[in-house]
Amino acid sequence: MNQIVFIKNNQVVCYVYGYPENHGYGISMSEKTTQVPAGSLLKADEQRLFEVVRDGDVVYLKSN
Repeated sequence: MNQIVFIKNNQVVCYVYGYPENHGYGISMSEKTTQVPAGSLLKADEQRLFEVVRDGDVVYLKSN
């Protein structure tokens, strides 16, 4: 299950959650990200490349 939380000025401004199979997309990040409890953190000023991978009807963004 993916849970994506968008934060601005220390407040949640948007969140998306669910199974990739239900939404048609998913995000997978490698161990290179900053680890927080039960997840990964990606900051807006990071320059991270993602590979687009299609698996059936689901599109995944996978970081290298």
